[in-house]
Amino acid sequence: MLDVAAHRWPDEPRRKELLVRLAGVGRDAVSQELAAADSSRRRERQRDAVGKIRELVDPESLLDDAAWR
Repeated sequence: MLDVAAHRWPDEPRRKELLVRLAGVGRDAVSQELAAADSSRRRERQRDAVGKIRELVDPESLLDDAAWR
């Protein structure tokens, strides 16, 4: 792992710094994965909500003037 990091950052001779950089890159990758998963779950919940709204609300009754009196 550190050998690969040394190829990625050839100007960094300190193995400790390579390890820190690898940890940062790993953190960023995991953060992106979590954000993508959260976004996917949010879109799924939104789709479910839209489907439920269609079951619960009659658009014709909302368009009728009597509904607003």
